[in-house]
Amino acid sequence: MDDEIHAIEKNETWELTKLPTYISPIGMKLVYKTKYNSNGEVDRFKARLIAKGYQQKLDIDYFEIFAHVAFEMKNLGLMSHFIGIEVVQQDDEIFISKKNM
Repeated sequence: MDDEIHAIEKNETWELTKLPTYISPIGMKLVYKTKYNSNGEVDRFKARLIAKGYQQKLDIDYFEIFAHVAFEMKNLGLMSHFIGIEVVQQDDEIFISKKNM
């Protein structure tokens, strides 16, 4: 949870402000997920802070504004697994295979 809050603060995703009296607050929830490596072992635990946006009403709780925002990204290296598919990348070819685990 601390990592998620730190990332939100670092990327300036949200700005805490005083809520006007005519706007209803939007609920939040933390979603937890366990990420596994290719061997089925726990790789890491993740937490995401999610706004319950389905309660929002256009032009009341928010306005349509389109903006491009840059976020910090990590380089995780070459892909080795994707949605249950093993990926082996070499200089001039890529091998993919699906194994029953």
